[in-house]
Amino acid sequence: MPRFFMDTVSGPEAVLSGENARHIAKSLRMQTGQSITLCDGKAHDYLGEIVEISDETVRVKIREVQECLSEPHVKVTLCQGIPKSDKMDWIVQKAVEL
Repeated sequence: MPRFFMDTVSGPEAVLSGENARHIAKSLRMQTGQSITLCDGKAHDYLGEIVEISDETVRVKIREVQECLSEPHVKVTLCQGIPKSDKMDWIVQKAVEL
């Protein structure tokens, strides 16, 4: 089941727009009635069903809210001194790979 990130999900319906909506409609060619998972980055997964697809938006009816099982339960804090030259880009890249 495809997963998409949303900043906030509130109420019985969610509306995806922008790149996510275009990806669902054009690339994945999903149809109304298909299942989809939305995640909010705060350890919640929203299982839903697509109810409407338009050119710019996708409406999803939320069926169930679950605790996200794919997110790690460990929180990591990374401390980094200020580097010389242009090494900060490399440091950020490697930190993201963690």
